[in-house]
Amino acid sequence: MITTLIVACALVVWEPGAGAVEHDVYEDMIFSFTALQPEMQVCWLSYHVPVTYYVVGIKDDKESVPSDTLTVEWVQNVDWDDDGVVGMADFGLFVAAYGGSDPAYDLDGNGSVGFSDLGVFVPRFGECNSGVVVLPCG
Repeated sequence: MITTLIVACALVVWEPGAGAVEHDVYEDMIFSFTALQPEMQVCWLSYHVPVTYYVVGIKDDKESVPSDTLTVEWVQNVDWDDDGVVGMADFGLFVAAYGGSDPAYDLDGNGSVGFSDLGVFVPRFGECNSGVVVLPCG
């Protein structure tokens, strides 16, 4: 059996605290790692809940400085016809996939395309998709 894994990655960049030379990164309030630059690459498999990162800047003298709280969420592309807008053509493609198991349309990751996936798709209807960010059209 061949299994397809979709991996999504994002480069997360934050404003460094004043005088910070390194950054302690906490994932959901648990220490994760120390970053020397005010950035990190976050990767995960297809379906993932939002993760909150808390970053504490550390100065040369090991004093902590205020920094940022970041929420990172993977957003699955639902602009299946690649026209830049989540619209009726995309809805038609979703309807055609309904009842099947195509992972591109299985938005909740339960193995089948069904009503719960429609609940994920509908709030995204009307968005513009640049391929990098998803924004309301306007």
